[in-house]
Amino acid sequence: MTDWPKEGFLTRGSAGRRLAWRRSAPPQADKPSLLWLGGFASDMQGTKASHLAQWAEQTGQSLIRFDYGSHGESPGDFASATLGDWRDDMMAVLDKLASGPQILIGSSMGAWLALLAARAKPDKVKALLLIAPAPDFTERLILPSLSESQKIALQQKSAIHLPDAPEPLSWRFVQEARAHCLLDQTIPLSCPVHILHGAKDQTVPLSHLLLLLSRLDAPDILCRILREGDHRLSSPEALKILRETASALSDSLSSASARKPSR
Repeated sequence: MTDWPKEGFLTRGSAGRRLAWRRSAPPQADKPSLLWLGGFASDMQGTKASHLAQWAEQTGQSLIRFDYGSHGESPGDFASATLGDWRDDMMAVLDKLASGPQILIGSSMGAWLALLAARAKPDKVKALLLIAPAPDFTERLILPSLSESQKIALQQKSAIHLPDAPEPLSWRFVQEARAHCLLDQTIPLSCPVHILHGAKDQTVPLSHLLLLLSRLDAPDILCRILREGDHRLSSPEALKILRETASALSDSLSSASARKPSR
């Protein structure tokens, strides 16, 4: 049997930026691979990522998970990082590690990055599974929630700590993220989009989900609201639904590919 790398560091850019990654199984010719995209200040050892990795290892499903720069096992200065940095990390993983058709599974901020990837690489990104999606969260969710004194502090002190956030939010991050905002216009996509969202999510409210749904223009959009789900969606029931949704998406794409006539 041919040996295949299960983990390592991907180096990108002239500065030698190093990204830690792990793979559950080698890519298979007859089914798409999965790429996990975590949220703000989350890493690949989180509950949902680890649960999917364990399932993928047991079933032979190829799944790549990685840490953006300054997250988890990937070195870097979080305070100076931008959304564009993490988008470029994702694109490097897509280009250099992820072979064949991909299903991108994006959680919270990771869903924002997944949407950007689907627009940039429609030939490679064949489906999206978005969990509590938070595109444009800096402009649409965080800034409107700040008091005037907090907004002033953010700009004058360059960063502020938000409740329940393990890392500070920098003014540089907010400003740079504006170049990647999506919700001011239609988001045309050529792949199916499946969404899981918690009805009790107080971080990304249902109103934000409805705005995203109104902007999406995709051939297949399926949204499932978990009545007892919060933003983390890490309960045993939520994890079961996540696993089943990922499996169903993979099977659906595999069947569609098998039905295509050979050239």
